[in-house]
Amino acid sequence: MISIIASVGQNLELGYKNDLIWRVKGDLAHFKRTTSGHTVVMGQNTYESLGRPLPDRRNIVITLDPDYKVEGAEVVHTIDDAIALLDKNEESFIIGGGSIYRAFLPFADRLYLTEVEDSFPDADTYFPSFDKKEYTRTKLRELEGAEPRATVVLYEKRHGRVPLKLGILGGLGPAASAYFLEMITEHTKAERDQDHIDILLSSRASTPDRTDFILGRSTENPLPVMVEDAKYLESCNVSAIVIPCNTAHYFIEEIRRSVSVPMPSIITETVMHIKLARYRKAGIMATEGTISARSYQIECERQGIEWETPSEDGQKKLNELIYGDVKRGAAPDLEKFKAVCGELYAKGCDVLILGCTELSLIKRIAEPDDRLCDSLEVLAYTAIKLCGHTPCGFGKDFNV
Repeated sequence: MISIIASVGQNLELGYKNDLIWRVKGDLAHFKRTTSGHTVVMGQNTYESLGRPLPDRRNIVITLDPDYKVEGAEVVHTIDDAIALLDKNEESFIIGGGSIYRAFLPFADRLYLTEVEDSFPDADTYFPSFDKKEYTRTKLRELEGAEPRATVVLYEKRHGRVPLKLGILGGLGPAASAYFLEMITEHTKAERDQDHIDILLSSRASTPDRTDFILGRSTENPLPVMVEDAKYLESCNVSAIVIPCNTAHYFIEEIRRSVSVPMPSIITETVMHIKLARYRKAGIMATEGTISARSYQIECERQGIEWETPSEDGQKKLNELIYGDVKRGAAPDLEKFKAVCGELYAKGCDVLILGCTELSLIKRIAEPDDRLCDSLEVLAYTAIKLCGHTPCGFGKDFNV
């Protein structure tokens, strides 16, 4: 059985600058008592913050670094590899950090949460939101003398609410959302209709333009619309929500905090994917909004990936492809697409991130190129796995 253990604030705050926020009296003793004698699973950053394997426990460390080694711990490179090492007949604990919690949440039967009655507005790492209706809540104990007050609570998953239902917050734009739905259907292993994922697609095409707002060309904020759509999807009992739009990543933390179901980021998942595939330098092909927000640049730097963006002329060509061709329903100019790719390859990039879902539509009709990493494909793969289904028919880089 997989369990998660964490200390969270009133808004699910976990950490700040790669360090824990909450160190309340009695919580460490609770952690030791609960996890001793069991397997603990953690990410590389969490392990390095601890400085050593935890005693009296089997330690498993997940890292994207293929050369990473830890004396006294087992090192794996994917979530699936970690799960394969766990004994299904024993309780194993996921102990952080934020991205590891998010990846394991769909597989966890129990959540041991120390709920701290305080908030930390500067937090930069949060526990993933989850639907409390899917769990029974049992108060285990109050931590005596804790300041601020804290209570240890056990959430146990209610079974029988399967199959999982996927919510797609789409319409950003509509053609890409339709293609994403088609992609999930095509790449889910199934022998009959009933083997596919139950999906609810919200495609509000009238959502204000994300790039125009980010660049200050419009005062129409798309966030309230996206939050409303996310809450609607949650009210329909979806088990997870995905947003097939890279530029919308700019707003993802606010959207995540508005709901209580997992919401993976297309940008984080894409950069993790190219890291696992051992690419070294990524060319970022995206909207001006995504480039200006530095969404991919920040994530690449965090994962140790070098990056390049197109020249001013190259970005102009991408804008014409995205807004002048695909969003208008016109045939894209493939020569422009090839020119931008060629420019980035000439800068030493060994992989190109298609960081706009309209570019995913171009890829399907362009000449095959194994060096193109389609963010929409990565999100589809992630969504299929998140819903407990088996992906099939993806490219070779998905087999690492």
